[in-house]
Amino acid sequence: MAGLCGAVAFSAARWLCRQTPVGLRGRWSGRGYAVGRAESPPTFGFLLDIDGVLVRGHKVIPAALEAFGRLVNSHGELRVPVVFVTNAGNTLQHSKAQELSALLGCKVDPDQVILSHSPMKLFSQHHDKRMLVSGQGPMVENARAYPFVFLLWLERKGQDYDFSLGHAGTRVGSAVAHDWASETWLQWMSCEWPSQCWTWWISSGGQRPRPVQLLGLGCSVSMVSDPPTSRDWMLLEWKVTVALMGLFFVFWQPLLRSDFPAIEGVLLLGEPVRWETSLQLIMDVLLSNGKPGAGLAMAPYPHLPVLASNMDLLWMAEAKMPRFGHGTFLLCLETIYRKLTGKELRYEGLMGKPSILTYQYAEDLIRQQAERRGWAAPIRKLYAVGDNPMSDVYGANLFHQYLQMAKCGKAEEQEAVGLWKQRPSATQSCTSILVCTGVYSSQVLGSTQPSLGGAEPPFHGHRDFSFSPELMQASHIVNDVNEAVQLVFLQEGWAG
Repeated sequence: MAGLCGAVAFSAARWLCRQTPVGLRGRWSGRGYAVGRAESPPTFGFLLDIDGVLVRGHKVIPAALEAFGRLVNSHGELRVPVVFVTNAGNTLQHSKAQELSALLGCKVDPDQVILSHSPMKLFSQHHDKRMLVSGQGPMVENARAYPFVFLLWLERKGQDYDFSLGHAGTRVGSAVAHDWASETWLQWMSCEWPSQCWTWWISSGGQRPRPVQLLGLGCSVSMVSDPPTSRDWMLLEWKVTVALMGLFFVFWQPLLRSDFPAIEGVLLLGEPVRWETSLQLIMDVLLSNGKPGAGLAMAPYPHLPVLASNMDLLWMAEAKMPRFGHGTFLLCLETIYRKLTGKELRYEGLMGKPSILTYQYAEDLIRQQAERRGWAAPIRKLYAVGDNPMSDVYGANLFHQYLQMAKCGKAEEQEAVGLWKQRPSATQSCTSILVCTGVYSSQVLGSTQPSLGGAEPPFHGHRDFSFSPELMQASHIVNDVNEAVQLVFLQEGWAG
């Protein structure tokens, strides 16, 4: 009879647990973490990726809610130190913390979030320089937070771009750009003499087409095809005579002031919206040694300092297929620079996973978080959970390799060019855990997978990182982040 009553009570408890919203179980005692329950101080912490692990696009992955039901106690506090390490950079630190708090049902502080470019604050030797900033979202606010004194950024106003200088707010110039969001009709033009040239015409809202940019020499320009809304244009021949400047500018021609002070470096915070515009402007700055309004006969080398964050070739959003990441944009920039100059584009610093600098920075935040919570025991182990073998697994394994070499005194200093002296590390290991809810999927052919005895997968890492198959082998592969948390708790002897 007692056994029957126990079984009924257990079934009832399971039913009640199912009725409680999963994302709220950690805040109340639905999971059995009673108020005042004594737990030994944690000696481990989590480095959690965001996209593909906790969320897909703006939708939370259900397993993430279950995972935080285990990670959060009945006070609504994390039971172990957690830092969110993302290669995204098109948001603000506090905005990402607020977003995660709302999605996961627990408070996330801004200092628990590491964006791809967060370690840029360590490069203090560039903080007093005029820097060109490329990216999207609140990139000016992000760059000012590090703090760079002078910022030059590309700002959209209507259908024009203004190149503006932070601090002084000086308008440098403007450039015509296409409004791809509106209903746009494109018309190809050809030149009859002296050579073939072409330009774009656009028509928005059913109005007559207008020229965007044309620069040529005494050429007679004719319509090749008709605007769909105006058949009269088919019979018109346009004769345009302008001064020869040596090049035909297709999308835009910057009108830069020659007296503008030289740009001293480039910050690449993330992929921009209009790649062709940003690629052109960055190349102008690099090839002119920071004076695109004046120009140079020969490109200088070494070129101006370039700081880049987020090397992900691909990332996973709500779409079924992976999306191009900032690593793809960097690949385009490197290829163009090498093609034009015959030399390699060099980076003063590369940040974001799999950079060791990012993991050192994350380790320091884990330690600070443990100290604030009064956990006296040093954090000995880190568990890095991610969905991308190249950035998450490779980076965690590379950092683990660095920690092992540091024990023997063989690790090279990975400081930001001597800018940051990290405390002596108590961390002994960094374990990589790969989940199947993002870029990597064991069920999808052609996904980015580690080699499992077959042919080696293509190397999706950045040019400056060597291909090491063993570094892309995750310590554990699980279905989702909830299974990852359960696995770690089991290994550490924790309830959950």
